[in-house]
Amino acid sequence: MSKLNSTQEVKPEDAIGDSSMNLTNGSLATSESKVIDREAIATQSQYRKLIVEDFANAINTHYSEMGDELIHKMACELLILRLRSNITIGSIRERLEEGWHPEDIFHASREAKETVREEDDQETSATEDLMAKQITVLCHGQGVPFLKWFANRDSSVQKRIELDIKHLAQGYEGKISSIKHAPCKLHEIRIFGNIALRIYFVMPTEDRVILLGGGDKTTQSIDVKSYGEMWLGSQKDPSTVDYQFSRVAPPSS
Repeated sequence: MSKLNSTQEVKPEDAIGDSSMNLTNGSLATSESKVIDREAIATQSQYRKLIVEDFANAINTHYSEMGDELIHKMACELLILRLRSNITIGSIRERLEEGWHPEDIFHASREAKETVREEDDQETSATEDLMAKQITVLCHGQGVPFLKWFANRDSSVQKRIELDIKHLAQGYEGKISSIKHAPCKLHEIRIFGNIALRIYFVMPTEDRVILLGGGDKTTQSIDVKSYGEMWLGSQKDPSTVDYQFSRVAPPSS
């Protein structure tokens, strides 16, 4: 089957009329409390089937470990996002091809309530020009805990981690959460997926971020205590290095 043309768009008559719909785990719920089956929407026409298949292929390129069923579900929800917002098919596909996880596309769209902005990161210098926050990494003892943790992730996960850090540097704070009961004012970014990863950091000032380390949900309580205490012991005179953005991965040492 031929690939869907990125210039093609969903026709007005294909759009869903109720703009106040909310995605749920199994369906789409409207403001009138009607429940619409995502599968019924996705298979309403051959054109929509092509869109879903195209999105699924793009997701599978980076996140094949999600499995066919979840990939298909995410592709259907991306189609629904297209139908109920101004974001274009080409923009969604471009982000998928760059390595965006579907959950990140949904999150950015909900937070901004507008079209997800086009990104131009053809060169590292062009990306750095957009930075709103300085991203640094804490050095502790003889090493750099965050970079050590980063180096032990596989390449697809590294891409997602770096994408979230880049968004943070550009001033997007929609995914930041403050951690309760931490030894200090600790923040985290959650990375959606089969493994619920966390990036832990502090913000001494509004325009400066210090990355401390990472972990996942299974070790969260230990990580929060460890990184919190590490920062408390370093905050008077912290030793940091600038985070080096790249298209592939930052250095691990």
